[in-house]
Amino acid sequence: MTLKFNTRDPVYLQVIRHFKTQIATGELEPGDEIPSRRELANTLKINPNTAQRAYKEMEEEGLIRTERNTPSKITNDEAMIQHVRQELLTTAVEEFVQAVRPVNVPLEELIELIKTKYPSPDVKKEGHPMIEVKNMTKKFGFKTVLQDVSFTAEKGEITCLIGVNGVGKTTIMNAIMNLTPINKGQILIDGNKLNKKTYEKVTFIPDAITMLPQMKIGEAMDFMADFYESWNAERANEMLGFFRLNKDDRISTLSKGNTAKANLLMGLALDVDYVLMDEPFSGIDMFSREQIAEVFTSHLIEDRGVIITTHEIQDIEHLIDKAVLLDEGTVYRSFNVEDIRENEGKSIIDVMREVYRG
Repeated sequence: MTLKFNTRDPVYLQVIRHFKTQIATGELEPGDEIPSRRELANTLKINPNTAQRAYKEMEEEGLIRTERNTPSKITNDEAMIQHVRQELLTTAVEEFVQAVRPVNVPLEELIELIKTKYPSPDVKKEGHPMIEVKNMTKKFGFKTVLQDVSFTAEKGEITCLIGVNGVGKTTIMNAIMNLTPINKGQILIDGNKLNKKTYEKVTFIPDAITMLPQMKIGEAMDFMADFYESWNAERANEMLGFFRLNKDDRISTLSKGNTAKANLLMGLALDVDYVLMDEPFSGIDMFSREQIAEVFTSHLIEDRGVIITTHEIQDIEHLIDKAVLLDEGTVYRSFNVEDIRENEGKSIIDVMREVYRG
């Protein structure tokens, strides 16, 4: 929240407008907790009485509700939320009309100009399999870590989320798997909102193996077979041989490279349509990276949709279909890798240099 202290606009009203905007845009949803008055005052470096006045007026207006000894929360009253949206929309339209009035342009021409300048997003073909992330916004407290992130990952393609550490790649993965709530936006799998059925189509391979260290690889495989109906034992054993792993080896005794391979085995042995991989090449030796990269050209991946996060793409650049470059929590550029090679003569690394070195 950015406050202007050098205007005649009272600070408490700026605070109220900020909350109204977050409610109207869906960044704050019904029932969401908001900071205490003192926390808000400390964060914004304003007088606690100013924060108190803003909260008092929002309570009187019905925007927030506060019960004894509990944090204040956004109202659950849908009629009030709709009223806030209408209020902000009316204000925006009035300001727009005032700005364009001197130009003396007919309304029909304005509408046509708006449609041309800001076209509606393309609607995907019915039944076209993909994961869609639409306008994802994620905040931790008052810090926005993702802002209006949108991209698609189609089945049969490898989509790579690229960015320096801390740019939000893992947060996106966690959001797709519903491991962290988002403040705004939508995630669809094959056109459907996230639910138990959609998750049966997806496997998530985190950057660290989640099996107990004392388990043997064979025991971990048995656990997966008992827990997941989609476990493919034949594929698991094939990968065991491909990676030259031993069922009797304990996870705690594996090298970093072999731990990464075992982690990959547990995820790829599931018969699912989409595979999410978080930094599969991080911290492992060159030979293990090469062997894992071979998986991307094998039948173990074919026909699946893959989303992979990495900032070390040199081993798989030639395998990626689509790149999504993230910078400071936003999508800086999203492109088909072959198209940019053909049309601009650039590699992914060339584009990364433009983005991250200015």
